[in-house]
Amino acid sequence: MSLYRFFLILLAGLFLCAPVGAQLPVWHGVDEPGAEAADFDDTHWQPLDTLPARPDGIFWIRTTLEVSEGIRNYHAPAISVTASGAYEIYLDGRLLARAGQLPAAGQGGRPAPALAQFGIGPGWLEAGRHQIAVRAAADMLPPGEDFVFLYTLRDMPELVRQQRYRDWVDGAAGFSAFFVCLAFLALRYWRPERRDLALAAAVSACVLGIVILDPQARAFDLTLLPAGLRDILLLGLSLVVFALTPWLIHSRLKLTARFTWAGCLLGGFLLSLIPLEAWEHDARAFALLMLTLAAMSLTAFRRMPGAALAHAGGAILALCSILLAPDFLTGFLAVGLALLSVSLIVELMTSELLSRRRDARLARLQSDLVKRNIQPHFIMNSLMVASEFQETDPVTARRFIASLAAEFGALAAMIDTPRTHLRQELALCRSHLEMMGLRLGHAFTIDVTGVDGANEFPPGVLHTLIENAISHNRYDADTVFRLSAEESAQGLTYVLRAPLGRPSPGSAASSGAGMRYIESRLEEFAPGRWSLSSGAEDGYWVTRISLPERLL
Repeated sequence: MSLYRFFLILLAGLFLCAPVGAQLPVWHGVDEPGAEAADFDDTHWQPLDTLPARPDGIFWIRTTLEVSEGIRNYHAPAISVTASGAYEIYLDGRLLARAGQLPAAGQGGRPAPALAQFGIGPGWLEAGRHQIAVRAAADMLPPGEDFVFLYTLRDMPELVRQQRYRDWVDGAAGFSAFFVCLAFLALRYWRPERRDLALAAAVSACVLGIVILDPQARAFDLTLLPAGLRDILLLGLSLVVFALTPWLIHSRLKLTARFTWAGCLLGGFLLSLIPLEAWEHDARAFALLMLTLAAMSLTAFRRMPGAALAHAGGAILALCSILLAPDFLTGFLAVGLALLSVSLIVELMTSELLSRRRDARLARLQSDLVKRNIQPHFIMNSLMVASEFQETDPVTARRFIASLAAEFGALAAMIDTPRTHLRQELALCRSHLEMMGLRLGHAFTIDVTGVDGANEFPPGVLHTLIENAISHNRYDADTVFRLSAEESAQGLTYVLRAPLGRPSPGSAASSGAGMRYIESRLEEFAPGRWSLSSGAEDGYWVTRISLPERLL
């Protein structure tokens, strides 16, 4: 089976089906009477390899077939024909089969079904050499479609079993693709942030279209669709699957080097266009696609070993289905769709479970963070400072109370949101620094360089880092924190430099709740695509946070 076949020569596989010693097939472009006879003289006819892709009028083709004892002992011998146009098949001068309607008496013909089986009567296939003649026409075909005629000689029970199996696979693949597509669309509705669900739905829809449009898929027989249009649609859908499947795997496994993989896929597609007698272009293209997908999946093994092995195994299994049956790409598509569906559904169930655990952990950390910021001694000290300012400096008292209220208001507004903007995060930090500066008697400021305030950022992360720095250090003078942004392989890296002061009492006994909160916020903001590092550098405690650029 081929998903798109535009330039096939009549009976291109006929000689390959015949044993060594059979007559080379010949053709003649004139409707000669008696050309079906076994003893007809065809020595003046032309070799079949000179046949045009779409001959005019009625033409003949003749060849011989050697019948062995194995074929003679078939219970019910039959011929299975895949063809376009209209044709009559003669065996030793007797009419064996007729499909479609050949042009006659000024009337246009009617093309034959794409796939047909014809039984061969008892005594027709004795051991020895037999003459086969085909009378055919291609004038009734739509523009752009060429004449095709391929046949196999098999036992009818075997053909029936094979066709039933293929009908079952085609039907199962079609209905599965339909329901899987609906399932992915529903999941996409409930999880709009998951782009891979939309890609999976698109791939499923294209597989459904390929199964329905396949000319040999009798479970969905679209006899009214022009063959030329069908071939164009099949080609387009195949190219979409070829393009979207790597994109889906790239998105699912969070891979990088997209242009490198795109180049590999393009190279594989171009290699598949090299003419080979063994495989059709589409079979080789999908085989090379599966090899590339397996390689892509294995590159993510260190980060996501389970998902990487699942996708690589699925690609290898789909590749094996192509190697075993390169002419049965519907089966390959069904296998690939089933593996893709299982992988995504399992991943969704796993991610949902992990999301619930992460939400529970985040809720505990949020509770700890709130308790730490409103703990009794902090509130008591702040009120005492406000009371002292009210007696000695009412203007400073109002500034202090306003900064404290602004900090608690900002914390309350963003503590339950998964992301905020950097301008809001920096406003929160400045309120905290102003309040702590008034309280401790030293000015605390933050200097921002190369940071876009419109970028999204996990809420409370910078605030927690600055609060930790002030809690763990004792500053005796005005202090400036510095925030900058640098481009990195992941996207952008934010660098916060906090000056190192004298250790404050009790700083060594820190529980680490602040850092756990920061890590949970980063994971919620960019799951698996962030990095956090910190350490002392040149009198500063430097913290680096790398986030993917796509989310910024």
